Amino acid sequence: MGKKPNILKSGKHDEAFFKDLWDTITVGKKWKNIIINKRKNDEIYYERAAIFPIKDGNGKNINYAAILRDITIEKKLEAQLQQVQKMEAIGTLSGGIAHDFNNLLTVINGHAEIALLHTNKEMRAHSDLLSILKAGKRAEKLTNQLLAFSRKQIHELKIIEMNTVIQDLDKMLRRLIPADIQIEYKLSNELPYIEADPGQIEQILINLVINARDAINENISRKAEKQILIQTDLQDLDDLFIGKNSGSQTGPHICMRVRDTGKGMDEEVKSRIFEPFFTTKAVGKGTGLGLATVYGIVKQNNGYIQVESSPEKGTEFSVYWPVTNRIPAPELVHKFKKDNLSGTEQILLVEDDDGVRSFSADALKNFGYIIIEAQSGQNALKLVEDGNLAIDLLITDIIMPGMNGAELVEKIQKKIPQCKVLFVSGYTYDHLMENGALKSRINFLQKPYSIQNLLEMIRKIIDTEQSSGKKN
Repeated sequence: MGKKPNILKSGKHDEAFFKDLWDTITVGKKWKNIIINKRKNDEIYYERAAIFPIKDGNGKNINYAAILRDITIEKKLEAQLQQVQKMEAIGTLSGGIAHDFNNLLTVINGHAEIALLHTNKEMRAHSDLLSILKAGKRAEKLTNQLLAFSRKQIHELKIIEMNTVIQDLDKMLRRLIPADIQIEYKLSNELPYIEADPGQIEQILINLVINARDAINENISRKAEKQILIQTDLQDLDDLFIGKNSGSQTGPHICMRVRDTGKGMDEEVKSRIFEPFFTTKAVGKGTGLGLATVYGIVKQNNGYIQVESSPEKGTEFSVYWPVTNRIPAPELVHKFKKDNLSGTEQILLVEDDDGVRSFSADALKNFGYIIIEAQSGQNALKLVEDGNLAIDLLITDIIMPGMNGAELVEKIQKKIPQCKVLFVSGYTYDHLMENGALKSRINFLQKPYSIQNLLEMIRKIIDTEQSSGKKN
């Protein structure tokens, strides 16, 4: 009582903002803008305002009136949309960079491996090559995290139970967490199945728990309470939920929550936590890719992630994963020999990157394979049609100009039905996956790959006892 309305100023506007308001209405004009104000409980809200003078018969201002409309919900939705658009743009950029970088790493790491085969351990060059290869492997991990963020990461979907994945990971999580931090579980019973790559669910949980651990260790004000709580339950997301949470979808979801008693985050930090390379940690303490990886995996699988946090009050991440009505299929067992990686089979190698193609061809020739090279799908198809080739294995990149790998495989298998296939790529081709052109059970090798990986995969494909009706 007795106070002026300016006690509800939010502090979000400078003096020039209010000067413009008063300069406008005192000369008899109407002022329109959006004002950020504060409620009596200190909650910030937005209102669209139209303020104008009321005049007497002589045209003198005798009062002022305002028409105000609360647009807080609209502003929040607008901010969410802007965040989604920003993340999409960053994801596209990150995916492209990672894909190109993986081609370079395939060549760098591959030639380092080949050189190591021809150098003795006593030679100085041997240790230099090992250092190059070690750095290349670290770069591999970074690009894989970028691919996860940009939703270009290859994933093998299975019908699984969320609780089972979490329980199987318990021992590893406890090794990551110091003894003074307590991990508790509250897992709901008899949850429905989800369709997911178990490795990706593990990635999400490990990253969230590590993030929680670091937040707790940085919270010097609450040393006595160090706790991470992992929960699961079933939630049916309705129109009200998706109306408030842009990017979410209606329907039943398994919700996995990771709550910590760490230092928490303010709004500015919270708005950027999923951006690649954004980190509040000291130099050398983190890459800033953990939460970006989580975000990418969740979005790639049509899920939704939500974060609640405030300074000194801890943080809670909620991952909503859509459920499935499908049931698990029995696992197929494949047998192949690992002791001999050489061979004499004829392989058609299709790769548009000259460096990757040259490295792969040279490596395979050294192990006895007959290699036919093609720099495009069209070139490969012409070689098959003109040369009447008897190909034992087709190795093809997925994304190529003119004709992609899936289209090439379809055309070649019409001419050579028994031809086996190995797809390689720096990332997945989402359009092909969504349209069923690339099935989940394909033979796939992620770039950058090592000679060992490539040779083992070739022998696995050629030597595997194919189950009845199984296709490449």
